[in-house]
Amino acid sequence: MSTLFRRAQNTAFAARSAQSVLLLSRACPLNRARAICAFRVSLFSTTKLPRQRRPLNILFFGTDFFAKETLKPLIEAQKDLDPVVGEISVVCPPSQFKKKGLKTKLIWQADTEKLAMKHGLAVHNTSAESLSLWRVPTIEQEGRHKEYDIGIISSFGKFVPASVINKFQLGMINVHPSLLPKYRGPSPIQTTILNGDYNTGVTIQEVHPKIMDGGKILAQVPFTINEQATRLDVMLQLGHLGGELVVKVLKNLDYLRKNSAEQDESQVTQTKMVAKYDAQITWECMTAEHIMRMHRAYYGSEPVYSFLRIKNKMKHVQIVDLDHADPKKPPINEDYLDYPPGTMFFARKIPYIEILCIDGSRLHATKFVVSGKQATDQYQFTAGYLRGKKLTKFPRLLTSGPCLKRPTPPFVFPSEYKSTGVLAAESDKSHTEES
Repeated sequence: MSTLFRRAQNTAFAARSAQSVLLLSRACPLNRARAICAFRVSLFSTTKLPRQRRPLNILFFGTDFFAKETLKPLIEAQKDLDPVVGEISVVCPPSQFKKKGLKTKLIWQADTEKLAMKHGLAVHNTSAESLSLWRVPTIEQEGRHKEYDIGIISSFGKFVPASVINKFQLGMINVHPSLLPKYRGPSPIQTTILNGDYNTGVTIQEVHPKIMDGGKILAQVPFTINEQATRLDVMLQLGHLGGELVVKVLKNLDYLRKNSAEQDESQVTQTKMVAKYDAQITWECMTAEHIMRMHRAYYGSEPVYSFLRIKNKMKHVQIVDLDHADPKKPPINEDYLDYPPGTMFFARKIPYIEILCIDGSRLHATKFVVSGKQATDQYQFTAGYLRGKKLTKFPRLLTSGPCLKRPTPPFVFPSEYKSTGVLAAESDKSHTEES
């Protein structure tokens, strides 16, 4: 009786706390989501609500590294003494193969499928662009077919329509790596890094049948990312955090749905699908900080890139490893400000190439991929591409490829950089490659 009484007290206290938070937050709508978030974090750490049902059979929709990290805590939760997670199956795009002669080579496989195969989970591939005609699979046990209780989406990459959502008795929930309604859409982590934001988090929301990432918020947890963290670092951290949070949400699903919060549409910001050209460096306007954010945001996916002219050929150069110049180390060339942005400085025994940016700051690059060939370090890149009679002493990376029949035009500084005197030289004194 005492245990039941304590549980009743906890439930009543949680309900009163939720009501108080909602009432207080109405006085300041901008703080509503933050107040609810703080309440839910404290709820998970201090309040134990009564278990609501048998273990839930889950159909997990996910593709990439973030989704894999989200899936891991769900798999671990199957081993609990009083598990909330029952059967798990994974839905992801099919693997891609390349056939050469009689041999077939695997060239791509979803990260979630790799993890599912490791743990013996069933995998269902869907190759259709739209899921409107897709048939939701069932669980086959002892010759009988059972439906999944709930669907969980984590970085799946496709819009899930109402026809799929309605196939689950408990609907579907989504793990999103931002504090909604900020950064809806396909690239919240990349956008967070590009904008220089360090405060982010994870949101568990109900899946909306018409609006991408527009469902009611069930739980949120804030997270501060390191200023040097790359896209892969943040995916690892937020993925694990999201997986742990979704397990706690499943344990208190009924209660959290009763107290869910609508998103404030006035605070919505959207993200876009990342394209390859988004990683192109524009030397005429991008500072070292801007380029480093791009490098961190696209790391492990699309390396930042530029172009290098060698004789009458234009090379596509990806800069794989990049960092700010160490302020304790002197510049390779003392007169570096007399050169245009994109100029590469190098020396025999220095393990990096120094690249000048529009604001006079410098970057250190140590690994390159040229025109799809194997990655090279600074020494290999210098020996293979930067030394020769047809190059100036310090070649320049270009924003885009000029006409190969004409000499490379001189760099033209934007007017704001001329007037402020950030760089010492005028464009007519710039050093350019010979044709």
